[in-house]
Amino acid sequence: MNMEQEIAKFLIELINTKAVNPRSQEGAEGEGNRAKYLKENIKKIIPGVKVDEYVAYDKESPVKNRPNIIATLEGLDTSQTLYFITHMDTVPEGDLTLWESNPFIAIYKDGKVFGRGAEDNLQAMVSSIFALREVALNKDKPPVNISLVFVSDEETGSIYGIQYLAEMKLFKKSDLIIVPDYGSPEGDFLEVAEKGIFWFKIEVLGRQTHASQPHLGLNAHLKGMEFALSLYKALKKKFKLSNHLFDPSVSTFEPTKKEANVDNINTIPGKDVIYFDCRVLPEFKLEDVLRFIKRKAQTFSKKEGVEINISVVQKEGAPPITSPKSNVVQKLKGAIKKALNIEVNIGGIGGGTCAAILRKAGFEVAVWAKNDHTAHQVNEYARLTNILDEVKVFYYLMIDF
Repeated sequence: MNMEQEIAKFLIELINTKAVNPRSQEGAEGEGNRAKYLKENIKKIIPGVKVDEYVAYDKESPVKNRPNIIATLEGLDTSQTLYFITHMDTVPEGDLTLWESNPFIAIYKDGKVFGRGAEDNLQAMVSSIFALREVALNKDKPPVNISLVFVSDEETGSIYGIQYLAEMKLFKKSDLIIVPDYGSPEGDFLEVAEKGIFWFKIEVLGRQTHASQPHLGLNAHLKGMEFALSLYKALKKKFKLSNHLFDPSVSTFEPTKKEANVDNINTIPGKDVIYFDCRVLPEFKLEDVLRFIKRKAQTFSKKEGVEINISVVQKEGAPPITSPKSNVVQKLKGAIKKALNIEVNIGGIGGGTCAAILRKAGFEVAVWAKNDHTAHQVNEYARLTNILDEVKVFYYLMIDF
């Protein structure tokens, strides 16, 4: 079996071991089975690797134990570590009718592995594992310790994943940290900055009644749609600054999740709930965004006679930018150039990777991968040529530290 076949087989087995984040879907199984699979197989793949597990306790989730796995190959200099951080959890599958195959029974077709989590983030997890295997098969130790970190909870804030590990003081300022969780199809984009993340919930309270007599009630669904659309336009206008370090270059304010209101068609709902996902440029304070939203809600409530409650679901300000001249960026650039003969562009993204948590904790972190941007989409896939290119880059980074 050649490396491509081995990679495809291992990636398929990882996808088939479901790990939907329990905070993103009621009844989801969490990362436990995938962590168990990794612990059982990582030593078979990488000779001489040491595996440790750090379990965070999630008291608010039905899945109480949130595992984090660290696989380390000891280097000549044990005082310094090169980290590759990927996440085990995935988002739910979404509308199953839109998938061409079962999202949790992976298939290999036309040089791609299809399934939920294939690109986000199992592709890079597999790349880092097989790169470290190549290093381990050499007789000489790598220059420094190399640790592969597989974390939980990345999709809903990283509290029980990378944030938990950072609070345990596992990382040192002298370490180099790579988070291969975003990139371009060509491999020519290296991320050093992320926007702030702000998720909020809008609850609109009206008065329920029979749909044939709307004058006796107050349609919370109608008023909720009107308010959400007016707020969307107002936020884009108020916070319209551009920063061309980022792609997209502006802050984004997107209505996303919608909760069910009434079960039957012929009832006007008295309650309506919608959520926004906002990615805000570092130039703006999230507290100012929240104050603006609440003022708009008060004005709309007074005018339309409904009650509107705004609650924060997640709020993380933009982290410090990793310097393009930092050691980690320069070494990663060198490995990409050596492996793929590519000169990278340096920029920022909408936010949400483990890098943001670590940058806030004072670490310089580089984000790079070769992605086709299928994350969170139906028919998500990982392209095998992208994985092989990542293996090359990570291998050169590991041996040329």
